[in-house]
Amino acid sequence: MIESIINTGLTSIIPERTLPDTWNYGQVKELLAGVMTYNEEARAMLDDSIFEPILNSSDYTSLKPEPALQLLAQRCYDFLLEQYDKKISQFDAALSQEIERHIVLEVLDIFWRRHLLNMDHLREGIGLRGYGQKNPKLEYKREGFAMFNDMMDSIYTESIKRLFSVQVVTEEAVEKFEKKEQKKEAEVQKNTTAPVEKEPTKRTTPKIGRNDDCPCGSGKKFKRCCMGKGIYD
Repeated sequence: MIESIINTGLTSIIPERTLPDTWNYGQVKELLAGVMTYNEEARAMLDDSIFEPILNSSDYTSLKPEPALQLLAQRCYDFLLEQYDKKISQFDAALSQEIERHIVLEVLDIFWRRHLLNMDHLREGIGLRGYGQKNPKLEYKREGFAMFNDMMDSIYTESIKRLFSVQVVTEEAVEKFEKKEQKKEAEVQKNTTAPVEKEPTKRTTPKIGRNDDCPCGSGKKFKRCCMGKGIYD
């Protein structure tokens, strides 16, 4: 997978038949850093020393484009493989194999489902190619093959990214984290002030009956005068 990622990446970065002194080594470093996106320790090891055999003026001038590109690809491959070995060596052989299997299958399932959905969309619209004087069947095969290759590149890249970032959490670490969270929650509850309940408002005037004379002095019954107007309620 690492080899495929490097070959695909370098092909998109370095134009064909160009000399090593014109290459964009900054983009090559970005390619490698992208593979190790979630691993700060590995990214810290990335520097121009990878390119020394090519960058050295006494060396690269004697190299032709093809041999120089092969050397660059090999240097990138060796660097990523070294960093990956450091990462995976943290676990025993059995666990390493299980981690690799689980991650690759998980990523494969995600991108395969996405690929099938994209193929359905392609199939629905492929008939429109006929309006452009193109054979829909041939275009479907061509575009489907390109989409399949894109899917494989995505699977390789995402799998390696996840493998570079994988962390195995032990039960001891989980218990420690849970205790820490419980302590935080207890502190929050301790510092939270209980809301003060408001006492109900007490009536200061006697309640007026429906059939009582209205207090406004109109002579009418309360129910036919000011009742419900919020004046004496």
